[in-house]
Amino acid sequence: MKHKQNRRILVLLFFAAYLFTSVQAHGVNDKAKQLKSPEGRALSLQAIGDSYMHTGIYELAAETFEAAETELENSNDAFLKLRLTIQQIHTYLKMDKVEKAMEYLDKAENLLPQIETEKENFEYYICSYRTLAYIKMKDKEQVAKYWKEVLDLQKNSKYLPELSLELSINYHLFMEEYTKAIPLYDSLIVATQRRGNLYEYKNALQSKGALLHTLGDLKGACLLYNKVKTLNQSLNTERFVESLDSIRSTYIADRMELENAEAHDELLLRIIFFSVLVLIIAGALVVVIKRNNKELNKSREKLSETNEKAKRAILSKSMFLSNMTHEIRTPLNAIVGFSEVLSSMGDSIDDETRQMCGESIRQNAQLLHKLINDVMELSKQEESSMSFKLEKHEVVGLCRSTIETVERVKRTSAEILFQTPLNELELYTDSIRFQQVLINLLINATKFTSSGTITLLLNVDAENKQAVFTVEDTGCGIPLNKQSAIFSRFEKLHEGIQGSGIGLALCKFIVEHLKGRIWIDPKYTSGARFVFTHPLNNNEPEV
Repeated sequence: MKHKQNRRILVLLFFAAYLFTSVQAHGVNDKAKQLKSPEGRALSLQAIGDSYMHTGIYELAAETFEAAETELENSNDAFLKLRLTIQQIHTYLKMDKVEKAMEYLDKAENLLPQIETEKENFEYYICSYRTLAYIKMKDKEQVAKYWKEVLDLQKNSKYLPELSLELSINYHLFMEEYTKAIPLYDSLIVATQRRGNLYEYKNALQSKGALLHTLGDLKGACLLYNKVKTLNQSLNTERFVESLDSIRSTYIADRMELENAEAHDELLLRIIFFSVLVLIIAGALVVVIKRNNKELNKSREKLSETNEKAKRAILSKSMFLSNMTHEIRTPLNAIVGFSEVLSSMGDSIDDETRQMCGESIRQNAQLLHKLINDVMELSKQEESSMSFKLEKHEVVGLCRSTIETVERVKRTSAEILFQTPLNELELYTDSIRFQQVLINLLINATKFTSSGTITLLLNVDAENKQAVFTVEDTGCGIPLNKQSAIFSRFEKLHEGIQGSGIGLALCKFIVEHLKGRIWIDPKYTSGARFVFTHPLNNNEPEV
């Protein structure tokens, strides 16, 4: 396949070069043999473009050079890129597309530092084409600037004489120094004729004839025009006719063969493409089905988990209702009973009995009030509407105040103590919620500690930047197998002890909202020890 493509390009190159000299056609052929790499294809396209350029077909030359530029996009050969760019500049200037030529001049200047050989020659090309571009733009200031640079470069090295002659002619014509341009035209005519480029030779004759016509030398202009006319006839009729017929026949045959091969390859590619597409779609369907099955399994697991949670919730609610029925009935019975005693006995009751009944009514009313408050807090917790008002508070004083409050309402002979090495400690917290945690833990301890001590301890963990609060008692303690469930809602470990089973669950909820942690110490065996932490940071916790 590559051999056929190479052959086709060779035919195209010879067909494009039919207006060119035999020497130049051989050069195109040599470059076309390098088609095995992008650089080789670029060289071949560059040779075709060069043929178009030297025969005056600048539009096709520009298109071909752009194709060569595309081949070199991923190439690291700066020399090839720069040489192609110079040819593109020349072509666009011949087409009077000055802005396009300026773009490629900028590109050439960026490529220039990347090459190591012939740098001075390329620098001269760039400077010369800049001058020609500004001549076409009629910018005298820039023309003068770059013309001076060209003259300085000409002093150090010898460059292609035809470019120097063409630039000098254009400069003198721009400066209206017509007499200086005449001998330069003669040199250009000799140079192009010697090189065998009949088209550039013809253009030089025609340009000189136009200049002589402008200067009034009609006889000289007429002689040159006759030469141009004779040369045009020779070029357009006799030259390359036999070679052209042979080349075109070979080209047509190769083109048909190549088109058949391309059609076969295209059909094969389509079959491969649709086969791959079917496989991709099938693979995608398999992936989608697996994903849907996986999501379905997850949904089933979630549904099963939700059902389990619902069952546990129903069981917990049943336990709660059972507990609350008992817990509410006990204080209500006491209140009703002592109230009936007070009302039935009237004035006959002594003061000591009256005081005892009043104290019992007050204590049971407080207990009932606490039960109702716990239920309301639980409702807020479930609705995520429990409010927190965070401010700076001195917690050592809050701890002392809480101890005094619990001391007044305790129903045990156990001593309640507070121990801390700190004189004061400020925390960013909600004082009411903070005290609610302390009161719940301390009241809970009083229920299970008939004698001995209940101690609240406060220390600072500087390494973890947190305050550590500990409530420990000398009561009956909590079995290890029950400690994991102690913070669950409606959980009661001792049915004979007054309580709703939601106090510790509320403590856990509040502590975690204050960015702390609460747990029961399993290593403490002299009773029960509850520990919770509170961050020391001065900024507002995200609650």
